[in-house]
Amino acid sequence: MATGSVGVSATSPTLLTSSCESTLTALPVRVITGARMKIAHTRAMVRAALDGRLTGAPLRQDSNFGLLVPEGCPEVPSEVLDARQVWQNKAEYDSTAGELRGRFEDNFKQFESFVDDGVKAAGIRAAG
Repeated sequence: MATGSVGVSATSPTLLTSSCESTLTALPVRVITGARMKIAHTRAMVRAALDGRLTGAPLRQDSNFGLLVPEGCPEVPSEVLDARQVWQNKAEYDSTAGELRGRFEDNFKQFESFVDDGVKAAGIRAAG
């Protein structure tokens, strides 16, 4: 790779089933206003992804970020895997998630010229 260049390639945008890197993207979600996911749940998700227990798991597409999220994970309550469902105020969640998605999208613009179309296609965006 030439000095001063950035090389990134994409594989599958599938989340939590094909790579640890994709798994880590999903872990810092807020599941209750003002709180982070419990470390025990984070560790269980990483362990399940690394040892293959999520391979073939049913997935749903997150409507705010377009990421594929497993419907279940060993040692993790299913409601933790859908952050919107644990927020008492769904409108507040939607607003917060929309703002966060916008920040991801805006931040990524500075890297677009350095990545291939596969990476661009796997980026954070509303499901559509």
